[in-house]
Amino acid sequence: MTFIVQTDSQRVEEVGYLVRLRGKLSSFCESYREPIATIAVADPIDLSLLDQAAEENLFASISDLNKLFEELLNLTIENLKGAHDRWAFNAAFATRTLMNQKTIERIDSALEPILLGSEETSPPPEHLPEEITQALQSLAALSGRDLSFQEQVEAGALARTIHTFLVEGN
Repeated sequence: MTFIVQTDSQRVEEVGYLVRLRGKLSSFCESYREPIATIAVADPIDLSLLDQAAEENLFASISDLNKLFEELLNLTIENLKGAHDRWAFNAAFATRTLMNQKTIERIDSALEPILLGSEETSPPPEHLPEEITQALQSLAALSGRDLSFQEQVEAGALARTIHTFLVEGN
């Protein structure tokens, strides 16, 4: 909803995708609430429940939602103007993903080029506050390996610091 309210008229296509995605997601949740709840509490998972869910198109619907989300995400990224905007969007998306995890046991090595830039990805702006530059480097250094409990806590705090800067303070 924030995206819809805060976007300019150049984002009409993205808003259309977003509205479709929200509608399909709402319909999905309503249609599959019971089967998902039943599968979630099954211990061990009963394969007949999964077969029934497949027959009811649960997994095909998940795939459809995923494809629509990917189309929206790709369109949004393609329409970002300038390397700084692309970097900020990618870094905010990645840090938000980390923040949404209950525990951060391992960070994929793909995070480092997202945060620090590479031949394929935009670099961060040159004039970031020192605290943010340090947070980016520290979080990137935690990627590509299993994390200790202390590092998991550190990764969460670093992700929040970076995300807050990108979303609220940039």
